[in-house]
Formats: sequence, C-alpha cells, structure tokens
Amino acid sequence: MMRRKAYFLICTLSACALMPHLYADEPSTISNFKTHLIAPLYPPSELLLHRNGTADITCHLRENGLAESCQIDQATSPAFGQSSLYAAINSIMLPNFEDNHPIPTTRHQHYVFQRHWPDASSPIIDTSHPYHPSYPPTAEEAHLGGTVKVHCTIDPMGIAHDCEATGGPEILRQTALGYFTTARYIPALQDGNPITHSYSGSMTWRSDNNDEDPFKSH
Repeated sequence: MMRRKAYFLICTLSACALMPHLYADEPSTISNFKTHLIAPLYPPSELLLHRNGTADITCHLRENGLAESCQIDQATSPAFGQSSLYAAINSIMLPNFEDNHPIPTTRHQHYVFQRHWPDASSPIIDTSHPYHPSYPPTAEEAHLGGTVKVHCTIDPMGIAHDCEATGGPEILRQTALGYFTTARYIPALQDGNPITHSYSGSMTWRSDNNDEDPFKSH
C-alpha cells in the first residue's frame, strides 16, 4: 500500500511540474499558437438507434485556449449534447487575437454526428454482427433438408421479437428460429427515423449440396 501511495505522489508531482511548461505565459502569436481539439465520441445509445444529430456548445476561452464555463446551447439529443460538452471542455481552442496577442474569447462550437444508415423500408440483418449457424449434426446425418420460413417483429433498436418458424423438419425450424431471434438487424426507417416493422426471412438446407457450405439463408 505504501508503495502505491508513493508512486501516485511522484506521478502527481510530475504532472504538476509539467503544468507550468504546458500553459506558462510564454509569448503566443496566431502563427505559433498550438490547438488540441478533441473529437466527440458517437454515443452508443444513438448508434444503436441509428440516429444522426448535432450539438452546439458555447465556451469562454482563456488566453491560452483552455475552455471554461462551457454550456450546451442546443442538441438533438441529450447524449449528443453531453458528448460534445466533454469534447469542448477537454480541448485547447484558438482564441481571438488582438495586436497579435491572444485575448479571452467566447467560442461557439458546432458538432455534427453523422453516419450513413441504409435507407431501408423494411429491416435487414446487420452483417457487422456475423453469426453463421451450423448444419445440425443430427440433421446432416439423417440427410434432412428443407426450407424454413421465419417471421419476426424488429423494434427500432434492431432487436427481434416474437419470431415464429414454419416449414421443414423440427430440428431445422429450431435452428432457424435461434438464428433469426439472436441476429442483430438494421431497423426499417420512416422519415429517417427507425420504426418497429415486421421481418420475413428463410433458410434452406440441402443435404445433397456438395459445396463447403450446405446452409443457405436470405
């Protein structure tokens, strides 16, 4: 325990010793001023919902570009606002200059969160979450084949509910049902927003298929 405390104290003192070097009142001009802008992280909750958005942050900058008294002016969701606020207060921004000397500044930052989501009218399986079911050994040994159709309800978060399977031998229905129930989906969009929508898919097993992959799905 004493060893850990001593190490922490040394690190703390070292960090304190560096602070004057990093933020000392050295002459700064607009040509040699160094900024360090932090990019906001895409909130996982918004990624899961496949939503884009924006946020506007206002900060008061010191002469050295450090942000203080930051606030969220607007955000399309609280998560986008908090992520942008975190990025702003941890950044070193470019202040205004007067007679080639930095001065305290009010800075407005606009952050954009944008990903390309497939504009689907119905849900599709998200291939970034691969899960490839195997041909059940018992079914393969018995040379069982057939097509199983599955119907599910996909919610706005891309999660399947109330899946039902029809057709084919029972063991293949169970396998298909397990696959479509645990798969992740890109939800259907309406006016750019994810919605709950029905989904239909099928699997076909062919025991006489000589390919390396006897399993087909779509």
